[in-house]
Amino acid sequence: METSLPLRVTTSNEAEREQILHDLLLHEAAPLIRKVLRQRLGLYVNQQGANPQQPEAENLYQDILIKLLQRSQDWLEDAEKHAIHNYRNLVITMATNACHDYLRAKAPNRARLKNKLRELCARHRDFKIWPGEANEQLCGFTVWEGEAKSRTAMEQIRRWQDFPGSFSVAEEDLQRLSFTKLVAEVLQQTGGPVELEALTKLLTILLGTQDHPLESLEQEQEESDWQPVDPATNAELLLEGRATLQRLWEEIKQLPAQQRMAVCLSLMDQNGNDLFSILLEAEAVRWTQLAEDLALSPEEFIALLRQLPMDNTGVAAYLGATRAHVNKWRWRGLQQLRACLQKEK
Repeated sequence: METSLPLRVTTSNEAEREQILHDLLLHEAAPLIRKVLRQRLGLYVNQQGANPQQPEAENLYQDILIKLLQRSQDWLEDAEKHAIHNYRNLVITMATNACHDYLRAKAPNRARLKNKLRELCARHRDFKIWPGEANEQLCGFTVWEGEAKSRTAMEQIRRWQDFPGSFSVAEEDLQRLSFTKLVAEVLQQTGGPVELEALTKLLTILLGTQDHPLESLEQEQEESDWQPVDPATNAELLLEGRATLQRLWEEIKQLPAQQRMAVCLSLMDQNGNDLFSILLEAEAVRWTQLAEDLALSPEEFIALLRQLPMDNTGVAAYLGATRAHVNKWRWRGLQQLRACLQKEK
């Protein structure tokens, strides 16, 4: 069934209609929901929807499935009144909205400050919000509108997040600054567009309005990785695929750094899943190992994961290189990978 088109059911048999819903949920919706949870919140559940170390992730995943099932059943009962014009978009929208609700409940102060920042950019002529090349929301001065995210500006934002005392305005003076002047001061010192999420996080730190940390990927420890529980019927196939992916990652690790990153940031399967999501979904490599192999901090890896997969322009911006260089590094990296994998056959 093509899920990018309006859904239609040609059978009136109730059992067959229920089977259609089951297949859509299992094969179409579930992988998309897991991907949204990873990218939006850094929350992980395995293919069975389980993660004993993150019960909130399991609950959120199940809640989304239940809401989607109810929406699908409404469609079966009255296709005209509850038409589903694009099933894939419906799944992504429902999962994204659930993530937003989760964040608002877990981090009300951050949500309020983000809304305040949005309102400022909407009403003040000097500030704007616009979509970036990886569909992330960027924020900056109006004269920057349409520009790509600044890597140096983002690095500066992260340094201030880690060491707020290094911000040029003293803590006692921060409380006297108006919100508009504080945003302007931060943007002026960064010198380029930054992610709205990153700016929001920094402002909560500078203003001392942080919420309790989310129980997400950022708080996991390497030893707390859950053990997968695979259905016996799929175990042999899954293990074979996992072993192949593990060999692939071992070869990718051996590539020169520039080639490795050019391959990793743009590689995707036929369904649009990025390389890291594929590795994590198959539980072939732990996220802590991926971050370590790429010489990234956990926070940097999470931020990167949310931007994938990237197009050539996005990869070039992230690596601070030209698109021509990215194409060359990717081509050489893929050629070396093919040669290495051929030797193993």
